[in-house]
Amino acid sequence: MARGYLGKISAIVSANTGDYVRKLDESAKRTAAFARTIQNDLNRASRDASKSIDAILTPLQRFERAIQNAAGARLRFRGVDVAINNVRELSALVSRLEQQRDIDFAVRASGLRNITELKQTLQSISQDSYEIVARVGLQGLREARAQLDALPENTTVTVRQRVQKSAEYDAAIAAYERLGGEKRVQALISVVGADQLERAVTAERQLVSVSEQLARPAAAATKQYQALSAELQVAFGPALERAQKGVFGLRDAIEQGGTVSERRFEGVRQRVEQTTQAIERLTEAQRLANTGATGQELAFRAPRVQEELIASGGVAGRVASLPAAVREDPSIRNRIEELARLRQEIARYQASVERRQLLGLDTRGAEQALDRVIAKSKELRESFGPGEQVETDALIAREQAQKRLSEQLAADTDRRVKAETDALIAREQAQKRLAEQLAAAAERTAKAETDALIAREQSQKRLAEQLAAAAEQAAKAETDALIAREQAQKRLSEQLAADTDRRVKAETDALISREQAQKRLSEQLAADTDRRVR
Repeated sequence: MARGYLGKISAIVSANTGDYVRKLDESAKRTAAFARTIQNDLNRASRDASKSIDAILTPLQRFERAIQNAAGARLRFRGVDVAINNVRELSALVSRLEQQRDIDFAVRASGLRNITELKQTLQSISQDSYEIVARVGLQGLREARAQLDALPENTTVTVRQRVQKSAEYDAAIAAYERLGGEKRVQALISVVGADQLERAVTAERQLVSVSEQLARPAAAATKQYQALSAELQVAFGPALERAQKGVFGLRDAIEQGGTVSERRFEGVRQRVEQTTQAIERLTEAQRLANTGATGQELAFRAPRVQEELIASGGVAGRVASLPAAVREDPSIRNRIEELARLRQEIARYQASVERRQLLGLDTRGAEQALDRVIAKSKELRESFGPGEQVETDALIAREQAQKRLSEQLAADTDRRVKAETDALIAREQAQKRLAEQLAAAAERTAKAETDALIAREQSQKRLAEQLAAAAEQAAKAETDALIAREQAQKRLSEQLAADTDRRVKAETDALISREQAQKRLSEQLAADTDRRVR
């Protein structure tokens, strides 16, 4: 019936909304861009705000906040089960305990003698037994065990199943009694789970401390160490390895479930700090050793070559900065090209001298050829003398006058361009204001249409809610009537069952009376027979 009401509601809503779906779509297109812009701004502001707030926390503080959330949600992390919710999970956890500290804690919390007895006791509590105790208590489990004995033999439960379930319940009852009752078992679950959580949190805090205070400085020191020369790395390598082994030892001790003393942590921290400072000193020493001249530079091995190459390059640079009219002179261009060729030739002859020196050959011929090239380069370089300097000054003055004229023309052009640009900007601004006015008018129109559509939707929603309420009331009335019929049928069935039980009991009593009468008659007949025989 409720389904029929929902069909009517759907038909009414479809009929009433069909006439404005088209208008709604058109309005949605006009407002979608605006809505997306606003939503993006809100999302961006929310993300920026969250990042700004998170930025005030240190990495360790962010980790501890995550740990608190994990503990509240009873989550699992780093292989430690902190979500111990029942006996099965507690039994599995106890069977995995390896640290003597955890074993002793669990045994003390249970009140038993040793871990073996605790494991056996927990394993004897089945999940079915635990769920019964969780719902109705240990007394409910005892009653369930008693009901197994009271089951008639003609039930669907086989004898084997009954025996197995009885043994299971007996073992669970005995285990609960050894542990002190269901409240003590639940307390044991909570206490052991909380202890495992605290141990995991402590281990994670120590790992974070090792990472922040030891691992990162050690990694930075290793990176600096790799930049040292091979000789320094070989000499200092054992000290770095010792500091690294200390950090690895702390990590292994924490991950294996143990705790690290403050004294041990401080010792490793000091070793890492001393190692880092030593590597920084070695880096500084290497940098200072590599600075300054070594005596093998060109200035010491071939000073005349260096001097001529620098002077020749300087002349070429000065000529390249002269006005274009001077640089266009073919004679100057040819001399500059010849200077460049001579510089390359000087470099080649210097290479020949270096090669002969390394091979142990005679260098006199190569040195004489190098001297000739240097002399030729010097002569050509000095040919750029004072006579050409006057011509150069005149050309420079002419170039400056032409430059001033060009600047005046450029200024006039800039003024005209600026005037035209200002007029164009004014037109653009007027068009922009007109466009904004049109957009505002369109937005107001769209808002009015949207408000009207929303009002119509709300009216239809109220109608749908009224129809749904009527449907729900009708369905509730039908359900109440059905429940009443079911209750009446149940009472009738119970009365019939009671009548049947009374008839069966009466028939059974009559049968027993007949059996007893027949038994007495048989006994009397037997007695009479015995008397006659005697």
